[in-house]
Amino acid sequence: MRRKVTKHIIQAHWFGMLVDSFYATQKLRVSANNRIKGLERDAKAKKIKIDPNEIEKLHNYHKQLLTQEKALFSEIRKIVTPHPVWQAWLRYVTGIGPSLAGSILSIIETPSEKYGQGIAKFATISKLWAYAGFKPGQKRTRGKKLDYNPFLKTTCYKLGVQFIKQGKGYRDVYDHARAYYARRSPDFPLGKQHLMALRKTVKLFLSHLWLVWRELEGLPVSKPYALEKGGHSTYIEPIFDKKTAKK
Repeated sequence: MRRKVTKHIIQAHWFGMLVDSFYATQKLRVSANNRIKGLERDAKAKKIKIDPNEIEKLHNYHKQLLTQEKALFSEIRKIVTPHPVWQAWLRYVTGIGPSLAGSILSIIETPSEKYGQGIAKFATISKLWAYAGFKPGQKRTRGKKLDYNPFLKTTCYKLGVQFIKQGKGYRDVYDHARAYYARRSPDFPLGKQHLMALRKTVKLFLSHLWLVWRELEGLPVSKPYALEKGGHSTYIEPIFDKKTAKK
């Protein structure tokens, strides 16, 4: 049966397109900037004379990309900031801004024939983890269709890195997990310990996202993720790093 196209579905796809376009433009802008700098550096080192007009054209191209990137970010912010999950929780979490929040929210909001639409399509936390690629054994296999969303998995990795760089509560979770794996598996390479701790941190964040979002929509919830501490399981409430935040 063909799915009925509703206004909400169209808005969800529009949201996803904005986010995809933002990251594509950002990637192109960064690449262009690096190539311009490389060209100028090589020309200076090798004493090659370059037509100033051509260099100016390249810089103008970079400026156009930057303008487009800012315009897309502005549109994403307009959609993200009124979103109930942003208003209730995400804006109080250090390390996640409108662009990363937009990426996660748009992926979950975008309808899927297999999963449905919105947080309602994940009846349990484990189903959201699996959709994000955090189910044990999930990996890319040639000739087989992926059983998770690779874009959500990539976004989760970016989010984990941001938590490490500028996070507070979720950075504490990462540090605790890193120390735990160092004690439990001291023979593991440091890189593997890091990825295991990052994975644990992001899974906790996703469990909090699942809980907050489903409660806002009046959907059934279960007790979310527990953090192992001293041999005991400790429930961790959704983390609020800031008491107040910009709308």
